[in-house]
Amino acid sequence: MNPTIDAKMKAKGYERVSGMAILNDIAATETHREILSSKLTTPKAVEVFNNEVGDGWVLYRKTYEAPQCE
Repeated sequence: MNPTIDAKMKAKGYERVSGMAILNDIAATETHREILSSKLTTPKAVEVFNNEVGDGWVLYRKTYEAPQCE
């Protein structure tokens, strides 16, 4: 995946992850012409992605910072 995409996703609060997709992950792949991405917003979308995923797909997951206690 293009390093620029990783940087853009990080700026949006997402980190690259591996393994199985979960709800609200972003699945992205690079074609010869463009980058395609989809937010996995339903349990069925996650199930289909996990069953059908092939090489070239990258998952991004929203990162959440724990609240700081003072």
